[in-house]
Amino acid sequence: MKIIRCHDLGFACDQVILAESEEEALNLAAEHAQTVHGVQVTPEVTAQVQTHIQDLSDEELDQIVGGSSTPNGGLNVNGGTLNIYPPSGGTVNIFINED
Repeated sequence: MKIIRCHDLGFACDQVILAESEEEALNLAAEHAQTVHGVQVTPEVTAQVQTHIQDLSDEELDQIVGGSSTPNGGLNVNGGTLNIYPPSGGTVNIFINED
């Protein structure tokens, strides 16, 4: 699993993108950058984003979504985004590729 965290790219944004492949992660990140941040996606921007893609282990994925089974946590799906509400507070938003 691949992960891109928007705030790692310098945005004040909690968007987290999960994808099975680097190509899918880059496509989802490009869509997010254009629609939410108004960023023109160029080859240079894509190369910069590519340096921030990380591999996510199954254990790390379980930690991200683990809040769904604890008393004050939860999950919901809003359009193509999975919203995770960890018991520690805050929200993690994850784009879902619907293809």
